[in-house]
Amino acid sequence: MARISFSGQELPVGLDIGQNQIRAVQLKRVNNELVLHDFGVIPLPEGATNDGEIVATAAVSEALRTLWRERKFTGKIVATGVANQQIIFRMIEFPWTEEKSLREALLLQVQDYIPIPVEDAIIDFAITGEKLNAEGERVYELMIAAVQRDGIDKIVDAVQDAGLKLARIDLTPLALVRSVLGDPKRVHYDEFFAEPETVAVIHISSGVTNLAIVEAGVPRFVRFLPTGGHDLTIKLSEELEISIDEAEKLKRDLGLPALDGSVPPLMNYDAQLVFNAQSILEREVSHYINELRLSFEFYQSQSPSSPEITKIYATGSGMQLVNFTSYLEASLRADVDIIDPFASIQVSDSLQQYLGMERYSYAPAIGLAIGGR
Repeated sequence: MARISFSGQELPVGLDIGQNQIRAVQLKRVNNELVLHDFGVIPLPEGATNDGEIVATAAVSEALRTLWRERKFTGKIVATGVANQQIIFRMIEFPWTEEKSLREALLLQVQDYIPIPVEDAIIDFAITGEKLNAEGERVYELMIAAVQRDGIDKIVDAVQDAGLKLARIDLTPLALVRSVLGDPKRVHYDEFFAEPETVAVIHISSGVTNLAIVEAGVPRFVRFLPTGGHDLTIKLSEELEISIDEAEKLKRDLGLPALDGSVPPLMNYDAQLVFNAQSILEREVSHYINELRLSFEFYQSQSPSSPEITKIYATGSGMQLVNFTSYLEASLRADVDIIDPFASIQVSDSLQQYLGMERYSYAPAIGLAIGGR
């Protein structure tokens, strides 16, 4: 039985099982540099996953087998992630004890911190620091995670039925942080952040959003939002009564109206259609950004001494929506940097030509391949 892990074997194939597709990345370490060996994506049939959870293990297994036939991955060892609303993530203070006894001691008390029965959960933890608490007692700062056991079992079954070997299961939002910050074996957190600040890291895919809030280089909060770029396409299709393909093209061509009121060429679209489409996009994006704001506010309520989030590092296909970055900055009062997850990875010319704008969709898979500290 696999368990959630914050560390593990290096450089298996990073496997991001998403809402509509599976993305995989294999990296190799050459002279202490990360080199892209191969990458690939394969669509999933509708209903194979739902809100980040595998529903049809056979369909996922078949997709994995096909992906391995089509790509040049060496070996069958993989690392995958879990990202759904069943994730329970806590930062806690725990009485100091010898590290060799810490897991046993934590498991005896962990029910106090999670809302599901311990016997139904897969639980793991990582030490993020030590300090003296308000009473002067020595305590650990622990990052603990728990997910429903049956969800993990489905991941294990899907991977193993495809003939692959599972090295570890990680939390996808934490893998995302590693991808954005770079390989922790080469890049120190204090070199990435200009100063100890609190930042948000988000990955917006077609179907879901992963969010992590990082304080002074340490992940303090993770959240999964079952909303992504494809939801905008569906709304356009439904309300304008056009096909999904037509709606996707319309979304990509028009994007959001500019906040400064400037109007680009209409690209032969009818002015009324442009107004209707952008009104729908603006409304739905407003709802989406409000979900992010509520997540930020919840984090702040749990950590009132933490500074406000003034920086957002973003990846994912959803960031390609025209003018979306300016809406995020204006609504959340934070600077937004779009991060290329391949920026610190050596990519050959033969592979570089195939990445294109899809490169931003591979951040979770890269983080899963890199692995934890």
